[in-house]
Amino acid sequence: MQNFFKKWFGEEPKVEVDETAVQTAVDVADEESGATAIEYGLIAALIAVAVITGANALGSNLGTTFNKISTQMETAQKTVG
Repeated sequence: MQNFFKKWFGEEPKVEVDETAVQTAVDVADEESGATAIEYGLIAALIAVAVITGANALGSNLGTTFNKISTQMETAQKTVG
C-alpha cells in the first residue's frame, strides 16, 4: 500500500493508514460494473424515448384513419338507409 501512496502522491504517507480501508477504496474506484449499469440504463432510456415517440406518431395516424373510416361508414349508412 505504501507504493500506492508513493505512486499517486509522490511520497510516503505521514500518518498511519488503515490499509484495508484504503484497499477497499481503491477496489471501489477500479470497479466498472456500476458504470456499465449506468450505461445500460441510459441506453434503455433512449430506446424508451424512441418507442414512445414512434407510438405517439403511429397513434395519431391510426386515430385519423379510424375517424375517416367512421365518417365514410356513417355516410354510407345514410345513403343506404
